[in-house]
Amino acid sequence: MEDAVLTEAAELLAEQVGLTLDTITRNVLAATASATNASGGINGDTPTEVTQLDIDAVVDILLGGNAKFITNMIKASTGVGTVPVRKAFWSIFHTDIRKDLENCTDFVAVNKYPSQGDVQDDEWGATGNVRWLMSTNAYKTSLDSTLSHNRYFLPIIAKDAYGTVDITGGNLRNIVKEFGSGGTTDPLNQRATSGWKLWWVARILNDAFIHILKVTAG
Repeated sequence: MEDAVLTEAAELLAEQVGLTLDTITRNVLAATASATNASGGINGDTPTEVTQLDIDAVVDILLGGNAKFITNMIKASTGVGTVPVRKAFWSIFHTDIRKDLENCTDFVAVNKYPSQGDVQDDEWGATGNVRWLMSTNAYKTSLDSTLSHNRYFLPIIAKDAYGTVDITGGNLRNIVKEFGSGGTTDPLNQRATSGWKLWWVARILNDAFIHILKVTAG
């Protein structure tokens, strides 16, 4: 019979694993050598809030470096109100700038895609040749005495830009110790433990295939 407490702990630990690996990988991507400040906005800061002009400028930089798109075109369908979606790079944005992204002239909400078969978890929409994933864990700098607004990093990512360890082969382990397994430190068998471990590497493979767009929130 399954232990309800350990089952719940395993579910929480699985979420923690995902968040930990996402954070490590996010920080690696944020350290790429190529970055541009958004300048097309109207808030008067450097960088400004994101605009379509800023996104298109980064797309031009990536294409000029022979970067390849990750997703294929989603062709037009007979669905009412749907529009085709171009071949695209991927990017990740913070929830704080959702409205700014939606205000971009080429923004297409995910529910307007002609097909939902290729849609990813947390995908929010597309702007021209970039498709966007939304996350509260996207890279964000905190305010300090030198910043008037938070800064957000939007990594626009092409094919083969970075690599990570494949954990599907059994690298990730959930280790459970039963009550009393602590020996003399648990003489009354009051404590059991559940935890995880793995080894993980994330690495940028080609700086020409990833570019950071730095923005503020409007």
